[in-house]
Amino acid sequence: MKILHSQIIRPCSKDLAGFDRSNSPLYIPTMDQELSRLELKISRVVEQCALVRAENIDLRQQVASQNDEIKRLKEKLKESGERLSRVVENLPG
Repeated sequence: MKILHSQIIRPCSKDLAGFDRSNSPLYIPTMDQELSRLELKISRVVEQCALVRAENIDLRQQVASQNDEIKRLKEKLKESGERLSRVVENLPG
């Protein structure tokens, strides 16, 4: 049996709502089960990606905050060093 190009079911078509794969002449139950498992795995990967993306955003914010703190502390250390130098210069002797 030759399958015509027009008979091939396109899973990417935009109107799949209500589509019943079991009515297709190309329906294979084991393949349907495999596709369902693959769909579940893909859903899990998408969920994990969303979680990792959110965590990445949080970590970037933490790094930015810590970099600001480091900059502030370096400036404070510089100012303290300058004050200490002035104190040492004013010591007698």
